[in-house]
Amino acid sequence: MGRYLIEPFDGSDRSDRYATERYQGAAGRNWWSCDPTLRLLMRRHLGDGFTWAEPHLERLGALMGGLIAECAEETDRNPPRLEKYDKWGRDVSQVVMPPSFQAARAALMADNFSSPAFADEAR
Repeated sequence: MGRYLIEPFDGSDRSDRYATERYQGAAGRNWWSCDPTLRLLMRRHLGDGFTWAEPHLERLGALMGGLIAECAEETDRNPPRLEKYDKWGRDVSQVVMPPSFQAARAALMADNFSSPAFADEAR
C-alpha cells in the first residue's frame, strides 16, 4: 500500500472485472427462477403474500430475461438518436427511439405491475 488508506481503483487489472463483454448469457433465462437469493429474500419479506406473488414474479422473470433482455441488447446496438431537423430544415429536436425500445416498453406496459387492476388483485 502506498500513501493512500485505500488504494485508488484505477488500474486496468482492477477495472477488468467490470468488462461487460464477459457477462453474456442472461438473455433467454428466467431471471426469477435462476436467482435463488432473490427468491429467498422475497419469501422472507413477503411472508404469506409470497404464495400469491410467486406466479407473477415467475412471469416477470421470464419477460425480463426473454423479450426485454433481447430488446435491451438490440437497443444497445442501435441506441436512440437525436433528430435535430426535419427534411425541410426546421428544428424539431426530438429523440427517435429504436423499434426495440418501443417493443420492450409495450411488453412492460401490457404486463403492468403498477396498474390499478394489479394493485386491487394484490390486496
